[in-house]
Amino acid sequence: MSGLRFVGYRNNKLNRKGLKHIYKEAFPREEKIPFWMLKMLTRDGRGEFYGVYDQEELIGLVYNVYYKDIIYLSYLAIDDPKRGAGYGGRILQTITKKYSERRLFLSTTEMDTTGEN
Repeated sequence: MSGLRFVGYRNNKLNRKGLKHIYKEAFPREEKIPFWMLKMLTRDGRGEFYGVYDQEELIGLVYNVYYKDIIYLSYLAIDDPKRGAGYGGRILQTITKKYSERRLFLSTTEMDTTGEN
């Protein structure tokens, strides 16, 4: 299949700092909720927070929120040095297969070439 591995935040003791780094650098401040809140929502079952690995290398993150039969893909980010290598598309293919019985909602923003990230 895609060859990517999704590891839940709670089970990802090896690279929690790496996940936090990707989250902080990938999104502007006004588009982020506090990192501690992502962790809290994962603990109480309202969301899933994954580190995405290619082999043993952390390449990105995914954060989903659930509502009835809808999966809202809140955050999807690829580590900066690995962007442009097709990982985003591979992650979306994997998610589409995993949640084939549900509706997926993904909100995107237009790329701002003048932005710092």
